[in-house]
Amino acid sequence: MSSEQGSASANAADVYDFNNHDDGNSGNDEPPPPPPSKTKVRRGRNTNQLQFMLKTVVKAVWKHQFAWPFHKPVDAVNLQLPDYHKIIKTPMDVGTIKKRLESYYYHNAKEAMQDFNTMFTNCYVYNKPGDDITLMAQELEKLFLNKVADMPPEEIELSVGGKRGRGGAKAVAAAVARS
Repeated sequence: MSSEQGSASANAADVYDFNNHDDGNSGNDEPPPPPPSKTKVRRGRNTNQLQFMLKTVVKAVWKHQFAWPFHKPVDAVNLQLPDYHKIIKTPMDVGTIKKRLESYYYHNAKEAMQDFNTMFTNCYVYNKPGDDITLMAQELEKLFLNKVADMPPEEIELSVGGKRGRGGAKAVAAAVARS
């Protein structure tokens, strides 16, 4: 299941008003396919803040009781949400953020935080304010913001293997002392 899907007690028909969306697909039972993926080849980095995002922020958000709808991308076809990809142009979920962090996709922690913001904003845009999924997203966003508040203030590049790069621990200590 994924982000803007509704709660465990609601099915897609309960959270989606089939008569109140113009999907341009009237009379056709098949929803339109999601847009093609725009996979970019990027050269990211490994930093202390990105590791914090992965090991502290994503870990806490992933384990939260309300996180299950946000683990995977929204399956608009299975949930019968034919207008989802017309309304939400940049889908995002915690699973994608986690994979991106694990594969060093991001150049800095700000990019990962922007993806979290996109995920929450998508939920708020597509769903109504009182919907269960919206309330779940609000709780996760509070947790996210509380965890991010504890992130190290200075972003320091690490080697991809997890060890400190560019001179080791002494260079990092010197960089911190200079700030």
